[in-house]
Parts: sequence; structure tokens; C-alpha cells
Amino acid sequence: MSALREVRDAAGVLWTVFEVSPRGKVEAGHEGDAQNWLCFAAGDERRRLQPVPARWSELPISALLALLEEAGPTGRRRRYTPPGANGITPAQATDAVAQLHASRRLP
Repeated sequence: MSALREVRDAAGVLWTVFEVSPRGKVEAGHEGDAQNWLCFAAGDERRRLQPVPARWSELPISALLALLEEAGPTGRRRRYTPPGANGITPAQATDAVAQLHASRRLP
């Protein structure tokens, strides 16, 4: 089973740290595999660190925070927002776009 750690950075953001493999899970005994990466997740932000440091799950918090700084951003996942969930109805959004086009005299 893969380890799961949590660390809080200097800004107070709580990051969840876990290992990811191309197969979608890490099997026991495969920690640190060269194809795997370490994922740092906080809200919608994800960072990736590769290769995975050996015995990363046993590192002190200060070392995990240093790895967080080294980790690069991943592609952002877009969350689906149902119409009206953000307080704007589809009709209001359509009107806003129409007004924008009219103010810029766009077709």
C-alpha cells in the first residue's frame, strides 16, 4: 500500500503527498520506482516530482517541504461547474457575452 503524508507550507496551505504510478497505483515494495512520481496536491493545484526519492514516506516534514519546492506544476484539471452553480445562469452568461461583443463591435 502506498504511503500518504500531509504537510503544511509556510503560507499555511495543507498539501497531501502520495506516490503515483503510470498504472494508477503503487504496489507494495515498489516505492521509489523510476517510472513513478511523487504528487503534492492542495485544492486544485498539483505538483509532480520525479524520480521519487527513496523512502520518501519516512522523510521529516522539513525535507518534504524542500521537495515541494522542487516539484513542478502539472496540467491543471478543470472542474465541471454545473450551470447556475456559480451564481450566473446560462442566460446571464449569454447576455454578458453578447454585451462584450457589442461593446467591441465584434461579429
